[in-house]
Amino acid sequence: MLVLAVAVAAVGLAGCDSSSPTDVGAAPSIGAAPSTDAAPSTGVAPSAADLGALAPCTLLTDAERAGMNLGAGQDRMNDGHRVCAFPATDESFVVAVSVYPDEGLADIVPDTVLKGPLRIGRHDAVQHHENRIVCVYSIAVGTSSSVDVGSTYAKQAKDITPDDFARSCERAHQVAALIEPRLP
Repeated sequence: MLVLAVAVAAVGLAGCDSSSPTDVGAAPSIGAAPSTDAAPSTGVAPSAADLGALAPCTLLTDAERAGMNLGAGQDRMNDGHRVCAFPATDESFVVAVSVYPDEGLADIVPDTVLKGPLRIGRHDAVQHHENRIVCVYSIAVGTSSSVDVGSTYAKQAKDITPDDFARSCERAHQVAALIEPRLP
């Protein structure tokens, strides 16, 4: 469970794609032309929701969690931001959803960006990494706030392979696509 704590702490999160962590240097700039990465809309977003009041543990349904092999969410605070960690039912990985009412895509450290800007549903997003072990998709909610979805494996950082990282990115993208329709 140490990695769960590390993943939650690292969940100021950053995003990723299927490229290996060693390919990070070739990431496109934030100002690149948007690509499409749309997910089907499965819900209705609130019309005037206060992002600061958004409870990240409520963004996945029980059926969605079961389909992703995720256990119940564990609500936490991390540096003043709400985070919900969803450990895998077999404890092999963790997915975390973080709400940043005061930090937008422009606040992402540029040299951590792996892909972006891109679209997830109707929202702009950026894929980035945290310490090359956590893959994160940051979804813009307005110009100065965001919701992050990150994933990593529950093992020592030195043991996370490029294939593990790529699978973490796939998982983070799947969860981001599931929660996106529920964001304001």
